Parts: sequence; C-alpha cells; structure tokens
Amino acid sequence: MWQLEPGDASPYHWHASEEEWLLVLAGTATVRTPKGETLLGPWDVAAFPCGAAGAHQVRNDTGSSVRLVWFATRADPDVRVYPEDGSVTVVAGGEVL
Repeated sequence: MWQLEPGDASPYHWHASEEEWLLVLAGTATVRTPKGETLLGPWDVAAFPCGAAGAHQVRNDTGSSVRLVWFATRADPDVRVYPEDGSVTVVAGGEVL
C-alpha cells in the first residue's frame, strides 16, 4: 500500500519493460497520462502499458490522504524514463544503475 498525502505526486514517467496497474483504496487521486487527466476514487483501477503510451503520474489534489495499491510485472532489466526532466534510470539485477 502507498499513501499519498495532500499535495504529493509521483513523477511523470514510463517503463520500457514493466506494465503497472493502480488500484485506489481510499480518497480521490488525479491520474495524468498522455491522454489527459482523470479522477479515480475508491476501487477505481488504471492500467499503464509499457512504453511512452503508458506514461503516468499520480497526484493528490485534495485535502485528504489517498491510499493506493500498485501492481507491476516487475521486469528485470527495466528502463524508466522521466520525460519532463530528461532523465533515465536503468534497473538490472535488482539494482538501480
């Protein structure tokens, strides 16, 4: 479980090898993708495929905590791309390189 406090956000990113799924347990999360922004409430699910089409960010724009669960394919190796700051992270053998 992951808790997102008011005003917190994950970085906008995508994975070359991992698919991710998000389940909102409590609160309202704003999910940003290349298609725009969507509000997700309790028991809503979002899926983020590999590649730039699966880019995503999760924000808490509310005044209450948001509780989330992430599911991922956990590929190794994986490349994580953060397009807004131009950075790339490579994960291989369970280590961030």
